[in-house]
Amino acid sequence: MIRNKVVTIGSKTFCYARPQPADVVQFGAPIHALQSLRDTFVIGVVPTVGQEVNLSILLKSILRGKFGRWGYYATYFESVGAKLVLCWHDTLTETYLLRNYLEIPVFVIQNGIRSNVSPVGGASFRDSLNAVSNHKPRVDKYFSFGQESSKFLHGLFRSEFVPVGSYRLNDYARSAPAPRKAKAGSRQSLVLMTSLPSRSELQGSALDEYDAPYIGVSDRIISFSEWFSPEARIAKSLSTFCNSHELTFHILSKRSASDSIDDDYFERCAGIERSAVITHEKGLGYEIADQFDYLVTIDSTIGYEMLALGKRVGFLSNRLRMIGVDSDELTFAQDMGWGKDGPFWTSAVTEEGIIRFLTRFIEIEEAEWRTYRETLVPNLMGLDPGNSVIRSHIRSVLSSSR
Repeated sequence: MIRNKVVTIGSKTFCYARPQPADVVQFGAPIHALQSLRDTFVIGVVPTVGQEVNLSILLKSILRGKFGRWGYYATYFESVGAKLVLCWHDTLTETYLLRNYLEIPVFVIQNGIRSNVSPVGGASFRDSLNAVSNHKPRVDKYFSFGQESSKFLHGLFRSEFVPVGSYRLNDYARSAPAPRKAKAGSRQSLVLMTSLPSRSELQGSALDEYDAPYIGVSDRIISFSEWFSPEARIAKSLSTFCNSHELTFHILSKRSASDSIDDDYFERCAGIERSAVITHEKGLGYEIADQFDYLVTIDSTIGYEMLALGKRVGFLSNRLRMIGVDSDELTFAQDMGWGKDGPFWTSAVTEEGIIRFLTRFIEIEEAEWRTYRETLVPNLMGLDPGNSVIRSHIRSVLSSSR
């Protein structure tokens, strides 16, 4: 899209630009991950009215007698000649109502693990969709991580669920390097993958001292410091385990060096040397995680993604009970009925329990691991290198509209 003459009034942003034609229109803010589709398709962007209002489109919609946000959106999609709406922000509730006002298909791509927990002052994804259930939310296709995600979301909106795995991971898998071979005599490695808040979110405070409300679950408000306290406890257990099993131990932050608080937090709360923390620029997380022999996470999406890539990932997924909340939310494969403990996941909350699990986990034979990868993992996270399935569905829509 050509974007010029942008004006911000209060919290609202307005522009007066003539949108460029596009067969496929991404609904919501531009997302870099979907840039890979531009090698095949002409893709434009239609921001939500909360992000930006195009005054030329607004005037056109009023002249056509199409009022309100839905009239505005319908006019916008018509003006650019869109044949398909594509949404990466899969928790954007408006997306699931668009089809009530459009004649063209709407596709949604899952981009994170979904649950019933909600940010303080907001609503969970499930609650948001339940709130608009009388408007019959629907999309034509929802490209999910796997069967578990489809099962969790089924009934919240009408759609054909297509399990394809993670879009970003599929892009990475298309050109991922061959698995590295360990050098004879070299120590194996284990990494804890974390998702701590950014430095800017903490407003200058240390995470372990930041008691601002963060998450609401089971009618309880949980602070930043309490929510992320399991990371420190688990890091300490992993460090102890690695020292006794001659493994090198690292912590992989999800953020860049300028925005990460991981080195400070784990040094303060778990006695981990700052040099053990690895930060990275956006887009390099898979490549770095791929270098380790064993990966551990609590409930990070990248854990499921690396599992699909064939990596050995252990899930210590009992965050809520670690902080005293009696709930199974966010536990590993909670909708699959596989139990709270398994070969590569555990409900352990004590250091002794975590170390017992890790001892079993690293001793899994290759043949046994291959069985899990072939039978269990695809239910959680599929793998489609290059996103051939999504591309095929887009081509099908575009060819039928000509």
